[in-house]
Amino acid sequence: MAAYRLTGCLAATGILTLTACGGIPTSGAVNHYADPRSTASASRQSSEIEGPATNATPDEIIRGFISAGVGVNDNYAVARQFLAPDYAQQWSPQEQTLVYTNTPSISATDKGDYTLAVELTAKIDARGIATSFDTADGENLSFQLENIGGQWRITSAPNSIILDQRQFNIAYNPFTLYFYDPTFSYAVPDVRWFADRDTVATSVVRVLLEGPAPYLQGAVQTAIPTGTTLTRSSVPVESSVASVDLSGAGVQKELTQLESQRIKTQLTQTLSTLSTVSSVELKVAGQTIQEDDARADSLPLINPPVSGGVVGVEENTLITRSSLSDVASQNTVLAPQQQTVTSPAMAISRGVYAYLANNEKELWLVRNGEARQLLAASDITVPSFDYLHWVWAVQNGSQVMVSLSTSDGNQPQEVAADWLEGYTVTSLNISRDGTRAVIAAHDDTYSYTWVAGVIRDGEGAPQRLQTPVRLGTGISPTFADFLSDNEVIIADYNTGATEIISISGVRRSPEILTGLAKISVGTGEENVIAQTQDSTLYRLSSSGWVRLENTLHDLNFSG
Repeated sequence: MAAYRLTGCLAATGILTLTACGGIPTSGAVNHYADPRSTASASRQSSEIEGPATNATPDEIIRGFISAGVGVNDNYAVARQFLAPDYAQQWSPQEQTLVYTNTPSISATDKGDYTLAVELTAKIDARGIATSFDTADGENLSFQLENIGGQWRITSAPNSIILDQRQFNIAYNPFTLYFYDPTFSYAVPDVRWFADRDTVATSVVRVLLEGPAPYLQGAVQTAIPTGTTLTRSSVPVESSVASVDLSGAGVQKELTQLESQRIKTQLTQTLSTLSTVSSVELKVAGQTIQEDDARADSLPLINPPVSGGVVGVEENTLITRSSLSDVASQNTVLAPQQQTVTSPAMAISRGVYAYLANNEKELWLVRNGEARQLLAASDITVPSFDYLHWVWAVQNGSQVMVSLSTSDGNQPQEVAADWLEGYTVTSLNISRDGTRAVIAAHDDTYSYTWVAGVIRDGEGAPQRLQTPVRLGTGISPTFADFLSDNEVIIADYNTGATEIISISGVRRSPEILTGLAKISVGTGEENVIAQTQDSTLYRLSSSGWVRLENTLHDLNFSG
């Protein structure tokens, strides 16, 4: 049996569902989806695209026009041949891209007016934010044609590229923008989708200047001042060096060395995801900014690792080890006499722990070998820590609670997440950069996994969870955690099914593990540890789940 099943298609089941108007959809829009990484190149395909045939009918002109949308070269020069000469200069295809399934139908309305009926599976807006749909969304697109010199040409069309799934796979790829946590310690990825053409560096920088995707707004920082624009309309790349020339009051003031370093770092980390760019030349209003490059050890970390240390339970005693297999390093944290210890968690810096007791109705915090109760409720999720030392849990179904773990006496406080009302949360974990929460929840009908930005005050205290995006999946999740800065692992403890989903949309499905009861996540897939209902541990490997001989149960890594 294969260890993984790969899902790589722009289909009715998408990956990330973008919420609308602050509401949580039970079906519908999806923010990211699979990256097919077609071996065909857009430039090669462009050479095979043909312009309008002589004496083509209106139907043939419309269909030829949408087929030519895959030809991104020379600003869609082939597609513009289907347009009337005056209108060809007005048409603005960058506003959005529409991706459809099945063959569109064309019907004539009034003389010269035509309607293209499409079943949309995705939309990509001008910012590169992709929204796909659980169920194909019917839409009517209007065209006007005119007979010019004996040949039909389009005089009005949607300001859109209209592609079928195959064409989309050829022409588009995901690109990663980077923003930062409030301390500028960690880089936070924000995936966008663009046609992979010569001007893609310009597209990437343009949307970087506009700021993060909605679900990250307020949770991440940018080094680039608000109102900053490109001095010229392009970002030229020569000899793998991207030249970025910025203008605006925020950058045209006298920048400190730290400010200019952070701007250049953000541009470099973002543009280095392009295969054509290895470094960045930063200019302001045409003047090159000269500064020493930031030391590698001072750069915001991309995909920070998790410590190999583990916490677990052995004979109702809270135990730590420097690694799962290092029995010699085993240390006793707490051996309560009147409680049954379950579901422990360990702070990033270690030395502070949390666990559940009384049938998951109490949350306890352990510091300096002493335990104190934080929460008592009808139900509490497995706790988790962020790197700023806040311990997180959800009580009574949907109340998100946090407590600062670095000193005694701190009382739990609620984190606002009104959009969770009516749902029962079964899992909440925080990304290693501290800016995102991944949540598994359900209502009476469906199960969901959401990713939401964590909005904090000036002291780093969590205040609110931003309106989220939903992860689309083929399973009913009861657990979710970050496997890396750009991957989430989800699990259905009822069926033993798991999926690994990247934020660009690639989905992998490890084999089912019968009796799955718990998953803990360290750095990389080799540190995904599963526990079954009989407390047997398994490690995820390329060949599937491999049984481990170990005396610990309820294992967890830091975080």
